[in-house]
Amino acid sequence: MLGAPQVSTAKLHLANDKDFTINAKNFSSANIYSEKAFLNGGKIEKPFITYQQIMEGGKLSSEMTSK
Repeated sequence: MLGAPQVSTAKLHLANDKDFTINAKNFSSANIYSEKAFLNGGKIEKPFITYQQIMEGGKLSSEMTSK
């Protein structure tokens, strides 16, 4: 289940020698809501990703807003 990131960037080093990076664009104390989310460049339509998607490595990006 996805929510609003609490840090601007985080990187998970996975056991399979891959990395999963989480990035919050425009993250600040005022921008606390995630407006859009993308997994490896593709827009996420549902508010979740799977364990398998995380373990494949890649990048989860959120566009943060104050509204």
